[in-house]
Amino acid sequence: MCGGLIEDDDYAAFVARSVRALVRRAAADPETLPLLVKIRQQVDDGIGEAARALHAEHGFSWSEIASRLGITRQSAHERFTR
Repeated sequence: MCGGLIEDDDYAAFVARSVRALVRRAAADPETLPLLVKIRQQVDDGIGEAARALHAEHGFSWSEIASRLGITRQSAHERFTR
């Protein structure tokens, strides 16, 4: 487990607030909507990158990773292996 969990939680809360602010902006300005799509793709890509690193570099099993994501081991393996 990584250190700095409190800092991670605080940072995650900051990012969530920022995304909610962008959602409110996109609700009033359709030109902002593509930014949300781009952020969603970056988050999806980042989840995959993190999951693969946890497995390959840090020895976490696909079952351990899957349980944290609320999906099955098979789904995690299929989704995150290339």
